[in-house]
Amino acid sequence: MKEKKQSLIERRDFLKLSAAVALGLYMAPFASFGMNNFSFQPQKRKFGKIDFNVTTLGLGGQAALQLTPEDTDPVAIILKAINLGINFLDASNLYGSSQLNYAKAFRQLNLIPGEINYEHNLRESIFLNSKSCIRWAKGNYPELNNVFNRTNGEHGGGAIADLKRALSQMFGDGQGNYPDGAYLDMFMVHNVNTMEEIDVLYKGLETPLNKGENFGALVALRDYRDGTSHTGLNPKHERLIRHLGFSGHSTPAMIELIQRDVFGLLEGMLAPINVNDRLMFNMQHNVIPVATAKNMAVIGMKVFADGVLYGKEPRWSMSTDNVLT
Repeated sequence: MKEKKQSLIERRDFLKLSAAVALGLYMAPFASFGMNNFSFQPQKRKFGKIDFNVTTLGLGGQAALQLTPEDTDPVAIILKAINLGINFLDASNLYGSSQLNYAKAFRQLNLIPGEINYEHNLRESIFLNSKSCIRWAKGNYPELNNVFNRTNGEHGGGAIADLKRALSQMFGDGQGNYPDGAYLDMFMVHNVNTMEEIDVLYKGLETPLNKGENFGALVALRDYRDGTSHTGLNPKHERLIRHLGFSGHSTPAMIELIQRDVFGLLEGMLAPINVNDRLMFNMQHNVIPVATAKNMAVIGMKVFADGVLYGKEPRWSMSTDNVLT
């Protein structure tokens, strides 16, 4: 009986860990079936120290929005999620056509700033998150490219170029242009896994800021959050981001990233959490307590272990065959 009681307590703790759980894989059936008679009232929770009540279920930007099977419309998934009241929407520059799918949905919902019938209140009710795997603020610096390809940039520019790419793909022409008034509620440094990457991210914050050299993504993204141009990269003093965060899979690296943030920049964290978490250097008892001690918003991902809990072999989903419909 004692063992059973302990198990129930652990399950409750697991359910309370996340301010939002980002789902992508399992939203596809909602678009395929009518659900007209489906009653769904999403719960909401304050998002860390951010003044926003986020639904405890979110729409993940990967899986069904990136690797969408031919018989499934990804735009319908986004529209259904918003119609159901889900207000945490996730994306990334690494998720293929995911951001472009959001653009199609946003146009149907009149969420493009500056256009006729722009639904300002609906946009304000949504918490939109995107990410960049690029660690440097500026473009290609081959001599500094010793931390995988993340420091160099998969799209030929730095983290600021990725920020503008996300806005262009979701609200603009997809060619680098975005309308005045477009913004992201949060922009994350994506998949931080090594100490070397963290050194890059904090360059210009922990070290003197030299505009003539390259510096880390965080100091430049702060300019686009605050409307400043201390780095010289924001001459128009644009405010394109409301909050900054990060995602990762390495417990030691994530703890290090949080503890070194004496600048108060990081307000949200996307972390894997599922029933197998205890088998590794787990997030539940290591990273998440450090994040919650700083009142950071915590978003859970991989809650179904990328489908492994339902029979899929344990590997990354890289094709439409891995997406459940």
